[in-house]
Amino acid sequence: MSPTFARTWPLGRVFLVLAAGIPLVFLGICFFYPVLALAWLGVGQAGETGCFSTLGRVLSDSLTWRAIRDTLILALGGTFFSTLVGLPLAWVLYCLDFRFRTVLRTLVTIPFVLPTIGVAAAFKALFSEDGWLAVLRLDGTLGAVILAMVFYNVSLVVRTVGPVWARIDQRAYQAARTLGATRTRAFFTVTMQQLLGAIASAASLVFLYCSSSYSLVMVLGGIGVATLESQIYQTTSVDLDLAAAAVLALLQVVIVAVALVGSQYFQSKARGGVKLATVENSKPARGRQRLAIWGATAVIALLIVAPMAQVVTRSFRRRGQWTLQNYLDLTRPDASILIEQPVINSLGISLRAAFIGAILSTLLGALVAAVTSRHYRNPHLSRAAEIFDSLNMLPLGVSSVVIGLGFLITLAAPPWNLADSPFLLPIAQALGASPLVIRLMRPMLQTVTPKQREAAATLGATPSRIFLTIDGPYIWGALVVAFGFAFAVCFGEFGAASFLVMPESLTLPVMIYKLSGSAGPAENGMAMAAAVILCLTCSLVMSAVEALRRRKVGEY
Repeated sequence: MSPTFARTWPLGRVFLVLAAGIPLVFLGICFFYPVLALAWLGVGQAGETGCFSTLGRVLSDSLTWRAIRDTLILALGGTFFSTLVGLPLAWVLYCLDFRFRTVLRTLVTIPFVLPTIGVAAAFKALFSEDGWLAVLRLDGTLGAVILAMVFYNVSLVVRTVGPVWARIDQRAYQAARTLGATRTRAFFTVTMQQLLGAIASAASLVFLYCSSSYSLVMVLGGIGVATLESQIYQTTSVDLDLAAAAVLALLQVVIVAVALVGSQYFQSKARGGVKLATVENSKPARGRQRLAIWGATAVIALLIVAPMAQVVTRSFRRRGQWTLQNYLDLTRPDASILIEQPVINSLGISLRAAFIGAILSTLLGALVAAVTSRHYRNPHLSRAAEIFDSLNMLPLGVSSVVIGLGFLITLAAPPWNLADSPFLLPIAQALGASPLVIRLMRPMLQTVTPKQREAAATLGATPSRIFLTIDGPYIWGALVVAFGFAFAVCFGEFGAASFLVMPESLTLPVMIYKLSGSAGPAENGMAMAAAVILCLTCSLVMSAVEALRRRKVGEY
């Protein structure tokens, strides 16, 4: 905060202290306390042979190394194939100009905003015995999980690399061609060198998401696939060995943390590694480029449209007949012996938890963004703000499964006893959504310069009027957009919910997982119908956010 504004508004410093203190208290209780309790339970707590007895027991188990192997195979495979598919699509959708380009861009973006459990249900339907791709025999294999990861993450590669590719200065490429370089050599020596930062940034983010794709593994992997996250669930819910689960959770934290550090490094390198034009430079498609467009269209149709079309189709079929019974059964408590409540009740539970979680994460994220977006002239305050921002980003580097397990052994246990509280799950969801809120709001609030506030104060404006007229419009626009994204994230959250919900109060993602694991036609049909409702709700929320963004209410 600038000196002039601080003198005009003495309470501003009090606000900054509170704005920093409240998120730090929340972070300490809801993040550091559960994570450190996990560390103590898994490593520090003394067993029969010493403090590291549980660690040694887990690391000597072949199942642990199998889980580590499968986790890395899936993460590397998902990253490789997402990048392999995403790069040609990025070139077609951003460097070529054709009639239905906007439609294809929209289709590519849709998967990334869908709940992962909905994506898992779609591919489960696609590879099941009567699915459209049953002939591939991928159900319950690593291949099925990797394909679902590509579906989910290819949009990240396209959205990260495409805008950079379209803004690259072509003069160096043209100079190379003039000097006699072939198209291939000019591309790899000039264009690819300028894209490496963006590609590495996208790939590291994809690896981060693939290494923590809990719901995809749980629904699609079957008994043949065991990642660290699925092993944590098995060890907790079946073996009842919380100490071993804590060690597995720490191993998962290490893998995700390494991926997060790599992601942040390559993102900063991508931002500063190449000078780009301010507008996209796409050219009309000609000759063989039209074949590339139709090839990209075919890939999008098979990879993205087909799974979603399959789950919608399956939601209206049962035992080979077209019917609405799958949707009607969502309202019946006796529709399946696997459930103790109507599935539609789970929708209400999910909406309530997501609403509370979105409000909490938006408020916390807004406080952090308000502190970190300020222009500090004091270098010590500026450095403190950077550290504060990094601390609040830490939950992004911890899997929701680890958060759920940490809550289970701390906040759901004595002395807190919040297991039956309707706020336990929203708090866990808010912990995962708040870093996204911060990243959405901070750039918007940084557009307010101290000179605007100082000028208003010099002209006699009161602190409340300065806040309402200068900060207010930016804050309101940022809050609307951030709340929409936070709601979508909380609504589709599955990892923490699988540990924290009670059998009589399952959220919709957990209900879909429970139903999709059954071989019964009624349960599978209901799972598909519930997945359609889940994805449709998230799509409507994101569509509303996009509409608000286009009206200049906010930008992200």
